[in-house]
Amino acid sequence: MNEFFTRLREIYDDFDREYMTDNDTGCGTCELCCTKKFSYPPLSLLDLDYLDYFIKEHNITPCIETFKSFIENKDRDYCPYWNKGCTVYKGRPFFCRTYGMFHFDSEQPLHPSCIYQDKTIEVTAETRYKKIKHLPEYLEMRYKYEVVKAKNNEEKVKALVTLGGEYINQFRFEEGLSTFLEAEKLAPEDINVLYDLGFVYRSMNKFTEAKEKLEKCIALGGEDKYPYVYQHTGFVYLSLNLFDEALKAFTKATELEPEVALSYLGLALYYFTCGNKEKAMELCRKGLEIEPDHKMGQDLLKSINEA
Repeated sequence: MNEFFTRLREIYDDFDREYMTDNDTGCGTCELCCTKKFSYPPLSLLDLDYLDYFIKEHNITPCIETFKSFIENKDRDYCPYWNKGCTVYKGRPFFCRTYGMFHFDSEQPLHPSCIYQDKTIEVTAETRYKKIKHLPEYLEMRYKYEVVKAKNNEEKVKALVTLGGEYINQFRFEEGLSTFLEAEKLAPEDINVLYDLGFVYRSMNKFTEAKEKLEKCIALGGEDKYPYVYQHTGFVYLSLNLFDEALKAFTKATELEPEVALSYLGLALYYFTCGNKEKAMELCRKGLEIEPDHKMGQDLLKSINEA
């Protein structure tokens, strides 16, 4: 068993000890999660490969391809591993372990008879890492696995960008930076890599490096995919005291994203920095009209009023 599978099994087992019931074949009797009515998210390569290993280890049928077909095509009423209970319960994917116990706003409501109906823990993208045990390590591991399993450089770059994005989500910028730099060696003109490098450098207050990557992203047409690249570039220019460039970048941001609050707040910050309180106030209020609870906008408005 490879190191990924070994650690994943340890995470699975500890997760079940922490959260699950003593039932060896399923969590309850509603069966919704095991039917074609249920909307499954895309399952990770790590989960699927481990499940394939698990069913072979325990001589369980049918093969993993039957399960993949069920997930993708809903070509049968029940999961092929359902038989009055889950026949792969100890090896089931991570999502099967979290659904019910944890609930995101975007997920479908629990079945009325679900055993977690009154016990479910509400989570958001911001709170999930703290509330769901092992989630940060699990997500890092699943994306690292995709890097290892990549069949060519194109797949590897895509996997590295995903892994780097996960490091950003976890505020692990040093690891994100090294991951994106590895991707840049393979694809030096990939706009995804360049944008993410610019974002990470800016987050680490390395503004000169951020400027280089963001400008290159724009030069290669990155604004089509990342129209908000001008927002980041504008803030970088401000941090480098490049005021003319900042004005151009923030103005472009309002042209490309006229319904986004940060476009106007960036421009407001520019005018406030340059001493034009009246113009700064006008733009700050415009941004807050779009997004009244925007923290940066509220703080900027307070600073303008107190100046």
